[in-house]
Amino acid sequence: MLHQTLSLALALSFWLLLASTVHISEESFFFVQKHPQEHFCEADFVLVGKVLSKTTSSLSLENYHRVNELLELRPPPNETIVLSVYVKRVFKGHAFAKEGNTVVLVTSRIKTDLEVVKRRSYIFTGFVHLANVPNDYGHCSSLLETGRHVFVENHLNFMWGCSWFQHRSLLTIKQKQGLLGMYARSCDCKIVKCHGRRNDPRRYCFGDVKRALFGDGCVLHHENQFQVVRLMTCSRHCGGRDDACRWVTCPLTRNQRPQGQTPTDGSSIEPVSTTSSPNATVGNLS
Repeated sequence: MLHQTLSLALALSFWLLLASTVHISEESFFFVQKHPQEHFCEADFVLVGKVLSKTTSSLSLENYHRVNELLELRPPPNETIVLSVYVKRVFKGHAFAKEGNTVVLVTSRIKTDLEVVKRRSYIFTGFVHLANVPNDYGHCSSLLETGRHVFVENHLNFMWGCSWFQHRSLLTIKQKQGLLGMYARSCDCKIVKCHGRRNDPRRYCFGDVKRALFGDGCVLHHENQFQVVRLMTCSRHCGGRDDACRWVTCPLTRNQRPQGQTPTDGSSIEPVSTTSSPNATVGNLS
């Protein structure tokens, strides 16, 4: 009788533990993706570039992928994608990419093919050093840990789940302003992501919610992510005064741009001020 009771208790404990670890899947509609500001602040490089070519390679995972000196990596990526990109603008990582030069970006084919159109321009963020890849719940860190994502140290790596990849014509005015300085000036504000619907028992938040609510960050959740990702920055700088971190849409003035980020002739993306809709997208990023 005692043996049966202990067995039942152990089984119940196992199922309770299993239930408590069930989270919102990254494929779920209610999983909150990273804000462009997070991608910008975490990345080693942020650039706008025109894709010249896309090829596949069989880079050796044993030679190029190092994660805590793991002895066994499984399974290796089927394809490593190599992009040749002409650099139009560099917003971060001037030591790694120069405007007017052609660079090589490396990534892995994970679930679906990387949909890029040759001769089109995209925003790319990524990493040069493996140590700088965020070690959190994110998709890319789990892919690295299981050996399904290649990483080439000292090269430009585009990381699934930890990189911002978007056609430049789809950038909103506010995202453009973020690239011009608001994101860089606001990296001290931490974005907390809450996954799932409000009343979902599986709902969970990654980050310090209490600190965010007291002014050191902002909360991003399913209900506000569409508007926030497209139109807002988590910042304590707005209107020339320092304040608590909050979601803002304040305009970026010329003297707020970080040093070295002033647009140059032929490659500028000057803020568009004559628009009646905050949903308007960027015009020319040539």
